[in-house]
Amino acid sequence: MRHLKYSIIFYLYINTVIAQTLIMQDFQSLDFGEENKQLSQKFKMAYYLLSHPPIIQRIESSENREALSLMKTAQSNYQLAVDKVRQQNWLEANAIIDYVLRDVTTLSQLLSKKSISQNLYNENLKRVEAFILPEWSELSPDDHELLNKTSERITSLLDQIKKHAEAQEYDQASSILHRVYNLKTKLLQKLKHESTVVYGLRFDTPEEEYDYMLKRNQHFLDLVEKVLNENTFHEQTLKLIDVYLERSKAATKDARIREESDQHETAIQILDQSIRDLSSALIIMGIRI
Repeated sequence: MRHLKYSIIFYLYINTVIAQTLIMQDFQSLDFGEENKQLSQKFKMAYYLLSHPPIIQRIESSENREALSLMKTAQSNYQLAVDKVRQQNWLEANAIIDYVLRDVTTLSQLLSKKSISQNLYNENLKRVEAFILPEWSELSPDDHELLNKTSERITSLLDQIKKHAEAQEYDQASSILHRVYNLKTKLLQKLKHESTVVYGLRFDTPEEEYDYMLKRNQHFLDLVEKVLNENTFHEQTLKLIDVYLERSKAATKDARIREESDQHETAIQILDQSIRDLSSALIIMGIRI
């Protein structure tokens, strides 16, 4: 597993270096004209941040897969913005380069060791808190004993987690959170209960998973529309958000058609991509899920 981790990191790093070279070549050939000086400045900033060797070295030395992946995404979007400049599509170029700069800003936060550990801790905490145990049924005396002992163990571990978090010892807290999650999983595997639809576990049927994904997709859509209604965004940014929003709506429609034809597994994959598109729209609006 450790070997696989470093193989993935190495793969992402190699792709990052290749993209860095392309960025250096592309920037020198761009012509913004006199009327797009502000856009030119944004590209210069993105060019510097995405191709500056010390920044690349910090990302590589951090061995943080998320940071490497985010850098690769930012570089890819930079190339897309370059294409828009060459097409003299200034509105979309401006919207996309804003997206790139936002990702690079997030990168700078991830490169702090404490920030990395804290972010991972927060995500693991959400995962454990969302893992709601069901109502138990028909438990034997031995089952009750197992439930009580495990519940006491979980409570004790949660106290330890709280102390580690208060001391900003996020790595230790995350490690214990994994143990709590595993204890909850073992309870579900061993004890009888009313519902098997629990966060983080496999669903009983494809139909059940499809219903869950459809509700999750609607939740993301509602959130996107809520943020749009409560905030004002630049025209270029709205145009980019609309691209992801329309793509998500089209995917949801396609997923419903597949579900009607009993193609539930395909529909689930389509909904997963739809949720990713909605998540991208939220990121553009400054909200990271």
